[in-house]
Amino acid sequence: MSQYRYTSVNHPESFDFHDSVFRLGRVGDTEIAVCVQALNISKAAEQNPYECDMEIQTAHIVFRGVSEFVYDPGRVWERDAEGNFAPVGPKILFRGKEAYSRFEDDLSEGAMIICHSIVEADHFEIDGTGKGPYFFVSFKAEEVVIEWDDYRGPAWYEKRDR
Repeated sequence: MSQYRYTSVNHPESFDFHDSVFRLGRVGDTEIAVCVQALNISKAAEQNPYECDMEIQTAHIVFRGVSEFVYDPGRVWERDAEGNFAPVGPKILFRGKEAYSRFEDDLSEGAMIICHSIVEADHFEIDGTGKGPYFFVSFKAEEVVIEWDDYRGPAWYEKRDR
């Protein structure tokens, strides 16, 4: 039995990660646990008793059965003579344990999530800012468990729309 009031298993599509902050909880060979601030849940989610999307006070997310890890540290962009922006230097991708380690490093000080995508039911892509100016990570997870106790209030975009 969970120690939290609410639990969602394998329904990450019910959550909006934009502008949330991930902080490292723990890692294992195939598991990543994070503590999350500013995570929003859809009003359509079974665990949301409110009539609008809500911000969760503090959530705990565990990605289990993690594999196929890819980490892109991003690159600096500069404006050329014609005024167009282009990346500087070659694109570098890290895979496997090195990718996992670099993502863990970003999470250790807190990473702001800019965007997340669920490519398939078990394949996740996350863009964010961590120790560096930008990162992109892609991985598969067999299970995603999101748990929390309290709601902070309506999601930031609900407040704006009212």
